[in-house]
Amino acid sequence: MQDINYFAEGSTSTGDIRWEPYLEKKIMKYIEQESILRNYVFDYPLPQNTFVVKIPRNYPTGAAVEVSEGSEIPRVRMPTDTFELSVVKYGTGGEMTDEAKETDWLGILGREQIDEAARRLLRKENNDIVNVMLTAPQTILPTTTSLTYEDIVDLKTKMIKLQTNPDVLFVAPDNYAQLEKDQEFLAASHMSDGMLFREGVVGRVSGLDVVMVPEIPKDVALMMDTSLKPVWLVRREGVRIGRMRDEERQVDSFFLTMWEKPAVVRPQALGMITIN
Repeated sequence: MQDINYFAEGSTSTGDIRWEPYLEKKIMKYIEQESILRNYVFDYPLPQNTFVVKIPRNYPTGAAVEVSEGSEIPRVRMPTDTFELSVVKYGTGGEMTDEAKETDWLGILGREQIDEAARRLLRKENNDIVNVMLTAPQTILPTTTSLTYEDIVDLKTKMIKLQTNPDVLFVAPDNYAQLEKDQEFLAASHMSDGMLFREGVVGRVSGLDVVMVPEIPKDVALMMDTSLKPVWLVRREGVRIGRMRDEERQVDSFFLTMWEKPAVVRPQALGMITIN
């Protein structure tokens, strides 16, 4: 098996830790390809010299008015503010004993160790994005014991009245199963082998992508107007890779860290269906 040193082409060393630029690109490519939620949040990369950002917000100001000839046109200043957000560090790692490496002569277990570590980072990212969305919606629609097409239409209508135009619905696997048994949903949904959809989209109904996200609790469904960029993912670019050899235990270890944090900037563009 090729151990972690195999990925260290062009690396630099600091003490017992070696930074792995090739492996960093591999893991970032994996996360970007496998992440469903990154398709719908606003990605905000930070400069390399900071861990903090001030995020701007603005608020609706109503409608224009009729103006008589020769009269002064009213001027409106859009209300704005900012809030400060600090990214946090995600970390995980893995290890293999010398015996495990010797028996893993095809390198399958070693590659799976790295892939699973990347999946752990992605699960953490997904959980954090879902958690900020769950606390933010201004429009909440209570429903009964199951999610139905009627619930989706009702919530979308309420959000449109607030001057938003939702285009995606996030559901848990259990709730998608409920929709699959709803004849109204099946009749109204549009999905065929010849249609192209974003990664993770399992259907389209009432102008909404239906996206199944395992991290969403089964007692809610979330609706979003992505054109307003309501959810930001603030992050420092790249994944830092460390490697260490423990000679006493005869174990090779690797460590993955990345810095990011999601935030809701426009809660009016998020809606929630609660399922009892």
